[in-house]
Formats: sequence, structure tokens, C-alpha cells
Amino acid sequence: MKSLVRPWRQLFDFKGRATRTEYGLYHITAIVLFITLELLFAGINVGLTGGHPESASGNPVATMVGIVGLVAILLAMPLLYVGHIAISVRRLHDHGEPGIKFLLTFIPLAGIIFWLMMVFTPGEDFENEYGPDPRQPEQIGQGDLGGVFS
Repeated sequence: MKSLVRPWRQLFDFKGRATRTEYGLYHITAIVLFITLELLFAGINVGLTGGHPESASGNPVATMVGIVGLVAILLAMPLLYVGHIAISVRRLHDHGEPGIKFLLTFIPLAGIIFWLMMVFTPGEDFENEYGPDPRQPEQIGQGDLGGVFS
């Protein structure tokens, strides 16, 4: 549970380290969250229009739900992208690498190698210049692994 909650608590934190589990679970939950949000607003809109998009123009509630859904998705995308960059930088820190190496993802072949490294290779088993080993809870303060809304 800690590996699922911790990346969301550190959504805008580019310091420290992240485990493979945190990296993977963040991306899975972000994808599920985005798809759920999209399906929720699409389902509400279909329910209001009876499955006929042309009837939305005469229905102010359906138009409002469509606008709110579009705004929600447009606001969620940057939030998820910033979170992706932050956890990728922390994952690089777990390997003892500087976060600027995240820019390698924009190079076609290097991006795939970068992703494979992030997902499949373990980080350093000791404290490095970016912080303590996140797999060793006794090195991390108890308050760091608290609930999301604490």
C-alpha cells in the first residue's frame, strides 16, 4: 500500500528516490484514473443525450457536462505528466543518475532502453547522493510513509 500511496503524495517532488514498484504502480493508477475520468464524463453525456450526439446541442445540461468533462481531462493531463516526470526523475536518482537524463526518453531507441532500465533494473542498495534507499524503511522517517491526506 505504501508503494501505491507514496508517488501520489510526492507528485511534484523531484528529490529523493523511487522504487520500481512505485514507478510501475504510479503509471498503472494514472492510466486507470485518466480512463475512468474519460469514461465517466462520456457515460454521463451519453445518458443525457440518449446516445445521439446531435441532441446535445439542444440540451444545455449535456453541453455543460461535456464542457466540464473536457476541462477536467485537460486539467488532469498536465497533472499526470508532471507526476510522470517527477517519478521518472526519482527513479533515475534510485540508480544514482541525475534527473536530466530523463531527456533521453525523447531519443527513439534510447527512450526504450531508458524505459527498460527504469522498470526492470533495481536501484542502488545503499544511500546515495539523492537520499536513503527507499526499500529500507528503517532509514526513512515514519512520517514520510503516512496517509495521502495527512
